[in-house]
Amino acid sequence: MGRLLLVALLLLAPPAARAAAPVAVITARPAATVPGPVIHLGEVAAIRSAERALAEQLQRLELGPAPEPGKTRTLDVALLRLRVQQSGVDPHTITFAGPAQIAVHREARELSREELAAEVQRLLRQAVPAARGPVAVRGLTLPERLLLPTGRLMIEVQGAGGRLIGQTALAILVRVDGVLAQKLWTPAYIEVTGPVVVAQRSLRAGEIVGEGDVAVIGRDLATLPAGVLTRAEDAVGKRARTGVDANRILTAQLLETPPLVKRGDVVTLLAESARVRVSAQGMVQQTGARGERVRVTNLTSKREVYGRVIDAKTVQVDF
Repeated sequence: MGRLLLVALLLLAPPAARAAAPVAVITARPAATVPGPVIHLGEVAAIRSAERALAEQLQRLELGPAPEPGKTRTLDVALLRLRVQQSGVDPHTITFAGPAQIAVHREARELSREELAAEVQRLLRQAVPAARGPVAVRGLTLPERLLLPTGRLMIEVQGAGGRLIGQTALAILVRVDGVLAQKLWTPAYIEVTGPVVVAQRSLRAGEIVGEGDVAVIGRDLATLPAGVLTRAEDAVGKRARTGVDANRILTAQLLETPPLVKRGDVVTLLAESARVRVSAQGMVQQTGARGERVRVTNLTSKREVYGRVIDAKTVQVDF
């Protein structure tokens, strides 16, 4: 009789007085692998609940930072209880099952030294204008491998001070999904082979350079002096300022444009516009090369004028 009365009283009691049924069951896994920088509850535990909104909320619940790519950290299940409580869910309505600890491993993408070096060389070949010639990169100091987060990989190479030729230092920026994952510094020698003009034979001071006197060959541009000539036509017709040995690389400083006129030469002074063309005889008062401005005396008016040397017999003056 007493037992029946107790059962009746329990049935008549309000819901709070009876043992509450769990609204969700969270079963921790002994080990889990996560792809991103943050661990979510749904990645390390199985979640069952009749309430769909609650199940989705628990799935997305952040537990803390994930280990570095390729690394593993141990997660205490007590942290799961704490995070559930901090999210506003009463932990007494949740049943927790499974091991007391979870081994959480972070997914990683491995990039080998060879793969990284090949990509750096490809990027440098793109960065150097094709007209300058083939590019070779030596002396890179790179790690044996990089463990990176999974995602879209992008690599950027920057030269110290913008220098991408000769001996330099390179900054290698490795981004995954737009986020910087690694930044490396390495020394490098970037060899860019480009065309240069050399003397095919010895040239005397004052000698005019002919087509057969020069050749165009390939050289490492980083080792060349300033003002190096890259086209044969830049040398042909010029005059050697000083003696030049055979096989010497020619620069603008070694050659000069020979003068077409000199003091005392009689030339035609030419002044013209769209409708009028006037010419007169003049005497050159100073030495000048093609395109240079020289002082000339008009032999008819005796006035001094300035004009530009067109050829050995013509000076064009302003109209």
